[in-house]
Amino acid sequence: MLKSIILVILAVCSTLLSGCAAPQNNADLIHLRQLKEQAFSGNPESQYRLGIHYTTSSQWSWDKVRGYNWFLDAAETGHVAAQYMVGMCKLLGQGTKEDSKGAMVWLIRAAEQGHSRSQYQLGQAYLNGNGTAKDSLWGRYWLEQAARTKHPEAQFLLAAVLSEGICAPPNRPEAWMWLKRAELNGQINASMALRKLAAELTDREKKIGEQLADRLEDVGPDRLHTQPKIRYVQAVLNQRGFCAGSEDGLYGPSTRMAVNEYLKQQKLPRGTSIDVLIGSLRGRVQGNR
Repeated sequence: MLKSIILVILAVCSTLLSGCAAPQNNADLIHLRQLKEQAFSGNPESQYRLGIHYTTSSQWSWDKVRGYNWFLDAAETGHVAAQYMVGMCKLLGQGTKEDSKGAMVWLIRAAEQGHSRSQYQLGQAYLNGNGTAKDSLWGRYWLEQAARTKHPEAQFLLAAVLSEGICAPPNRPEAWMWLKRAELNGQINASMALRKLAAELTDREKKIGEQLADRLEDVGPDRLHTQPKIRYVQAVLNQRGFCAGSEDGLYGPSTRMAVNEYLKQQKLPRGTSIDVLIGSLRGRVQGNR
């Protein structure tokens, strides 16, 4: 009898020390074993999925560490969703020490490859100054990238930023347009906010919002949208006195003239790409002075 009790206790301890919730049937066991084999062989998608398994299926802290390490392995190969997870693990201190600066590095990597959840997180971080220096225009930039990639929460928050004029003059027609998008994509608070804003708009403003929706362009070759880039350039140049015109994301004559004046001032080539231009505006590129 005593021997039987000891065997039961040992079996329970073995399950606990395994560090994860054991699958409940043979199919789960087989799937998990195959996933591990593929992950150990270097398959990034399997590493990512194994990270999800350890992170979500166990309450044990050491499994969170195992999950983070699998995310990191996949992230270092360029797996975008894994890069997002590494960033969030660092941001929340889950499976690794809390490291807001390191989190931003990984979120930026994923965001620059078009990952909308990373873009949304960056938008919030820069708007609120969480984990990084507050930069409302740069936060709006990332929110707009995510919104154009059909992230409903980003669309809703961007509408609030535009409606309230948080980092630029209010733009209610565009806020209305993004609330319409958020509603279509299932954001739970969008309908109520849309009704409230619509009651304040003129028919002309709604018409402008509809026209703005028609101007939404597809993602560019670098997996990012161009219009948010142009809008950011316009906003910063206007703040610095270069008169780039309306912050509409369109590269018109006023914007072109302002850009050329800025490039000349910074001693940068006239044909400088917009990404290098943004880097310069954010203090990352120096002219030949």
